[in-house]
Amino acid sequence: MRRIRWRRVALAALLALAAVWWLVELAGNLYHAPGNLANDFWTYRQAGLNVLAGSPLYPADEISHPFILPSATWGHGFVYPPFAAVLCVPLALVPPAVGYLAFVGLTAITLAGVAAAIARHEGLAGPRWAVLVGALALINGPAVGALASANLNGLVAAALGLLWLTPRWSGWVSVVGGLVKLFPGAGVVWAWRMRAPLARPIALGVALFVASLLLFGPRAWLDFVAVLNNARPSSPYYIQSVARVFGPLIGYASAAALLGLVLVVPDGAIAFALLSLAMVAPAPDIVPHYMLIPMIGVLPLVSRFIAHATGATASAVRPRAAQWSQDR
Repeated sequence: MRRIRWRRVALAALLALAAVWWLVELAGNLYHAPGNLANDFWTYRQAGLNVLAGSPLYPADEISHPFILPSATWGHGFVYPPFAAVLCVPLALVPPAVGYLAFVGLTAITLAGVAAAIARHEGLAGPRWAVLVGALALINGPAVGALASANLNGLVAAALGLLWLTPRWSGWVSVVGGLVKLFPGAGVVWAWRMRAPLARPIALGVALFVASLLLFGPRAWLDFVAVLNNARPSSPYYIQSVARVFGPLIGYASAAALLGLVLVVPDGAIAFALLSLAMVAPAPDIVPHYMLIPMIGVLPLVSRFIAHATGATASAVRPRAAQWSQDR
């Protein structure tokens, strides 16, 4: 009697469940994509216009009382740190169609490229795997949502992948990312784990923060804190953040606990997955494109599992995170 290969059975079951979730998310996001087309892009463009005009970055109604996060789309509000508005200026200098297509193109290229590179360095070598993983990184519900709306989370997910691929640069990516959208700053814990340089990245972060103070004044940062305090989730998505279910305090506490595990868990791939969960745990609202972040976070683990289960030819190049750790 032929022996049952439980590893292959587990892989088949896992892939079947993932395929069902994948199709459900893809169908839902394709359905909603036309109604959300460019809604976040217009918000970023308006922020750039406000910088050029010297206008306030945050509307008075966001500062004065609670508001639901979707009300900030279509250019009606802004919920990012003041420094992020500076990076939005290029979108205000070109025609909207050009800006939108450039933003979406950059997001698609970086997200697919980073996903393919992670798969390769975890053992899924060869152009076929690169094309398959790169395509799957874009043909899924969260990616469709991010690309349709031109949301920043697609680039945040790609930046997270860079932490795995280039650990020595993780401090720079995390510090700058934290000034753009706060929670990428959690990557500093990963930089610490990998013993990557931190002094210069932090010095750069302080310099950029001071520059934003000189440009916008302290009031803009105080307004940003008020906006964070007033932001409320919209509708009950079926995948919810810890902060949405149990409250912001528990959300931030769970993120801190996960980051503590990132520092002590021996397996780098598991620690990296925990890092991605820590980034989204305190989010007040988990819309589908937020799931790109844990998707990239578990990609090293999934790629390694598939490579072992299928006997795929391992890459001659060691996983870069492991290589950097060993070299140090």
